[in-house]
Amino acid sequence: FHFQFCVRLHARTASFPSASSSAMLRSPICDSPISRYSGQDAIKFADKAIKLYAGDFLPDSAMESWCVHINSYYRSLYMRLCLSAVERLFEENRLPEIETICNKVIRIDPSAEKFSVSLMRALIDEGKPRKALEQYEQISRVYRDTYCVAPSEELEMMKSAAIQALYGEATEDAKIVEFLFETDPN
Repeated sequence: FHFQFCVRLHARTASFPSASSSAMLRSPICDSPISRYSGQDAIKFADKAIKLYAGDFLPDSAMESWCVHINSYYRSLYMRLCLSAVERLFEENRLPEIETICNKVIRIDPSAEKFSVSLMRALIDEGKPRKALEQYEQISRVYRDTYCVAPSEELEMMKSAAIQALYGEATEDAKIVEFLFETDPN
């Protein structure tokens, strides 16, 4: 795997890209991680590649000017791969695996909206609308506290879908208020 080489070379050994490894990083496999594979092969490839990601490049030096670009590149590559994998997993209705990948990415980047939306969709499809609403609250809090912005229209649509799944089509304001102020017995 070219991707496997890319990640191992830089994230684990902390070596610098050579001319040949830089060429591999620009190869189609790194630009479009699983597009060369189909069906189960694509998912198997993505799963192996996702497991290789060991976190930020040189985490103790991540904010050093020479390291920021490399760190951003590998995180972006990882997230693109995860997004491709999630899309393929949705095609096969493999919801628990989607949940796992989305949660892993959200731990790395709590503001990763596409993964919050995908996680909410998977949770709703699994019959867990309460957890989907908890995810909505989590990301909306991140957006509000960190960026001073409201959640996107797509997140709001997923929130509405979760509320509908929880209370049915005719959701009354009183039921929504009841849910929001409800305490979890666990």
